[in-house]
Amino acid sequence: MFSVLQVFSPWFPSIVDRHLPLRPARHPPKILSAPAPSLQVQTGSGSKPDSPSKRCWTVFRHRVQTKDRTKDQTKVKCRVQTSSRRFLQTVSKLRLHPRQRVKWVWRCLSWPSLSALPSSCNAHIVRDQAQIWLYCDLVQSEEVGLRLKEELSLRGRISLWERSHGNIYCL
Repeated sequence: MFSVLQVFSPWFPSIVDRHLPLRPARHPPKILSAPAPSLQVQTGSGSKPDSPSKRCWTVFRHRVQTKDRTKDQTKVKCRVQTSSRRFLQTVSKLRLHPRQRVKWVWRCLSWPSLSALPSSCNAHIVRDQAQIWLYCDLVQSEEVGLRLKEELSLRGRISLWERSHGNIYCL
């Protein structure tokens, strides 16, 4: 006569799932549809230079420095991602995952040039609070914050927020 209803399961994450990192540590593998071309090894004096350029796996674009403004004398400077001792102590004390998303908040409502940001960051303007929020990974957050203050000439303090701990770091 009476039908039994199913147990309600919410579409939003439960409290248990809130402490998991929001991004996976590794990217998914890329699968190519065409077969890879065969590689040929060159020996002897070919057209390759003696010292190949170093690979840099940072999220920021490479900076090119020239001495005489000629293309032959360009050098690529690889930026090494380092974090300050104070920042690392804060992260380890709060036991945060390095791939967790955090946001920078500064309270100066303007529309700066946000084109220089890494591709993994995104910005959001909150007009009713007169703030700009910049979301990025915790791994690169200190570098992004220092770069924002430097390139956009920000005055005052910018705060690094994490959703469960609140304000965790200031520059």
